[in-house]
Amino acid sequence: MEDGFALGDFDVCDSGDGGDGDGDGDGHLDWCTRRRPSCPSCERPRIACWCPFLPSPKVRIDGRVLILQHPGEAKRGVRTALMAARGIHGDRCRIVVGRKFPGEDQELRRALEDPDTHLLYPGEDSKELTELQGPRGRTLVVLDGTWDEAKCVEVQH
Repeated sequence: MEDGFALGDFDVCDSGDGGDGDGDGDGHLDWCTRRRPSCPSCERPRIACWCPFLPSPKVRIDGRVLILQHPGEAKRGVRTALMAARGIHGDRCRIVVGRKFPGEDQELRRALEDPDTHLLYPGEDSKELTELQGPRGRTLVVLDGTWDEAKCVEVQH
């Protein structure tokens, strides 16, 4: 970088004024908003890009995967939901961010009301996937977040 030196995710700017680099003369450095270059596909820093590790060809599935992502998880940089979506062929994986579902999303409401939609979550009434009866093409709902965040997500199913 011409104007300064890299420090973590941000750069410290040097405006060439001989002072602290921000031109206001207060002797304190200000942080620029310039970030490390990131991959346009996985949104990770290029040095941590996981795109080369995705399956090729992408995984083909009969049903759909619906990932309900807690907003806290959406802020984290790992992007596991996006990783799943990028690894599944076609439009078979959808990510929806929120705390209460389906909200006003009518497509999501229809999917959650469908009897062939199943929530993947541990519990006393949970079933093994092999126990599910019905036609192929079911939708699997996955909660994305920490365990505490997943417990807070409300799904009307």
